Amino acid sequence: PMANAQMEAIDGRRLEIFLEKFASEVRPVHHSSELLTLLRSRGIVTLLATSAGKEERRALLEAAGLQGQFPPAEPGRYRLSSDRLLSSLRGHAFQPSQCLVVGDSAHDLEAASQAGMRSLALETGAWTGKTLGQAATVLS
Repeated sequence: PMANAQMEAIDGRRLEIFLEKFASEVRPVHHSSELLTLLRSRGIVTLLATSAGKEERRALLEAAGLQGQFPPAEPGRYRLSSDRLLSSLRGHAFQPSQCLVVGDSAHDLEAASQAGMRSLALETGAWTGKTLGQAATVLS
């Protein structure tokens, strides 16, 4: 098995490659900023869950024009899970059935389903069509 130092080195290099070669090519989903503004104007709480680390998250939000739109991320990186979704409701008077998870992977949609939340899938690259089948609606 790989040692932690090796895994950290690989992850560090992956981040370097992303920031050097790909971050400048990231484009926002059409009207994402406007959608967030509309949701918030109607009193809808919006949160961001991502497996991106701090630098990668900053680059992605900057590319999407969404800097400052979400509270700071918890330290560490994680894959979205039903536990994470349910814990995000702490401090809010919402039931899971009142929540809509917008995701771009089968992992996101599965977590929403397990948490009793509705979901909306975005086709953004790696996951498309039938691979996003758990969502009520798929947007391309």
